Amino acid sequence: MGEILNRVRAQLGFDPGGVGMRLRSHRMLEGGHTSLQFGRSDDFVDLREYVVGDDHRDIDWRASARSPHLVVRRYVAEKAQEFLLIADTGANLLAAAPSGETKRDLAILTLGAVGLIACAQSDKVSLVYGDDRGSSVQPGKTGEDHLEQLLSLVNAADTAVGHGSNIVRQLEFVAHNLDKRYAIYIVCDQPSVTAELAAVTSAVRSRNTVHWFVVDDADVLGGPDAAEEVLDVATGAALLTPAVFGSRVMQAYRRAEAARAAQWEAFTAQMGTSFSRISSSGDIRAALAELTQGRRDG
Repeated sequence: MGEILNRVRAQLGFDPGGVGMRLRSHRMLEGGHTSLQFGRSDDFVDLREYVVGDDHRDIDWRASARSPHLVVRRYVAEKAQEFLLIADTGANLLAAAPSGETKRDLAILTLGAVGLIACAQSDKVSLVYGDDRGSSVQPGKTGEDHLEQLLSLVNAADTAVGHGSNIVRQLEFVAHNLDKRYAIYIVCDQPSVTAELAAVTSAVRSRNTVHWFVVDDADVLGGPDAAEEVLDVATGAALLTPAVFGSRVMQAYRRAEAARAAQWEAFTAQMGTSFSRISSSGDIRAALAELTQGRRDG
């Protein structure tokens, strides 16, 4: 077991290798997509007469008792599909989350939790990561050793003040260079909703399922313990503080932030993607549980 995965398990109390977590996670972050073939899965289709070669486990004994022939149950088969983790390693992740933890640490914990679910299901995991300078890719393999290597790459990425997050660059890389169908999980700073983001998200979404994990910022301007000097980690520029611009500007800032959050929710709904907000390490398990319920309800 690698150092980072040990930390993921310890901090989140997270073990998808356990039977209960395995079953829940399979419905939540399943790496499969529905096939037109028939085979074994949880999705019952219909009954038909038994033929030589059918799996005896599929025999419906009650239905057979009412029929002159043995009857088997048919299920929709699932084909394995690769997980693709998209990791934001821009300078925005150097900031603090509302919990006081660094956004970068929360991002790595989230990537690790999703990856462990994939490993428990024996699914391949690929990785695309980067910032406004561009993207790097690691092809898919199975197993926790591979996952540990992926997390180590994200952890060791050159995250420097002045090189901000730009998830559009990573999505463009996926759209232009990767032609498989993936179950995509994006862990990033909340992007600005732009025409470029909409276009590339639509392109990626046309071939893949997409879920966003948005790592939230601490309220460094409006909190009771707001610092006298605040640095924008994305640009390296100093920001004005409430003591300088006053309550009216602060109220306008609050309204703008609320509008930005609403715009993001509307955008993900329009794109047919889902998202979870991560403000602390405690939110990660809750986000995965919410995905579980969402998949069951869907």
